Order: sequence, then C-alpha cells, then structure tokens
Amino acid sequence: MNTNDDEFALAPGVMPTPTLPSISTLTRPFWDAAAEGCYILPRCNACGRHFFRPEVACPHCFATDWAWVPASGHGTLYSYSIVHRGPNHDRGVRGHRFAAVVRCRNRVRYS
Repeated sequence: MNTNDDEFALAPGVMPTPTLPSISTLTRPFWDAAAEGCYILPRCNACGRHFFRPEVACPHCFATDWAWVPASGHGTLYSYSIVHRGPNHDRGVRGHRFAAVVRCRNRVRYS
C-alpha cells in the first residue's frame, strides 16, 4: 500500500489562508499589550466585573466606564488541542497551532 503524503494532500484553495483579526481603536490596547507579552482585559468601574471581548459598554450592567487592567495570570484549563502540522504548511505558514478553553480567575471564559 502506497501511503506517501501526496496521496492525502489537500487540493489548492480548499483551506482558506489564515487571517489576522482586525484591530480597531477599541481593541488596540489589547493587541499592543499582547505584543509586549502582557495580557489585559476590560474591567467595569461601575460593577467591578471583568469581561472579554472589549465592548463599548459593560455586558453585565451596561455602564460605559471601564478600563483595561492586567489579568491575574491564574485560571483553569479545561481543554486544549495542538495541531503539529497545519493544512497550510506548503504556503509558508509555520509552527504549531494551539487552541484552548480557559476560565480565568477573573471569571472570564475564553475559547
């Protein structure tokens, strides 16, 4: 049985090229902090709750007075997956892909 990689290769154009998320004035502080290795998230000054994704108003109390604060750095990892060789390896996209479901101590869930 012949099991070379060409036999199972995807046809060109089957998988879309990964795109980066758009950066807006609302999300720029998050991306700037991430580029420096820091993880920040919005915290409402009215109700004190954290939330993510950044919104104009707090999704818990609808107040518009919130600020970016550093995340605690602690949480619970519920699940993760590592793809060691993504489908775009022949298009110059290198490295592993990592996805996780995490609930931070700040009571924010990410997936």
